[in-house]
Amino acid sequence: MDNILFASEMLGAVPGVDPDTGYHFDDTKRYVDQLNLSDDDRYKIFEGNARKSLSAPFEAAR
Repeated sequence: MDNILFASEMLGAVPGVDPDTGYHFDDTKRYVDQLNLSDDDRYKIFEGNARKSLSAPFEAAR
């Protein structure tokens, strides 16, 4: 899970609601939420890995 980043267009980019499920078509976070992930892995995917990735160039430049 150390190399997975969650990415999505902003809510509303794909307008409409799926009439079969009642969910917005662009609600992709719910798919990850349905996985049996530990709290640590969930944090990595939604935040931690992005923070690590985005800070790496700045840390290397020091």
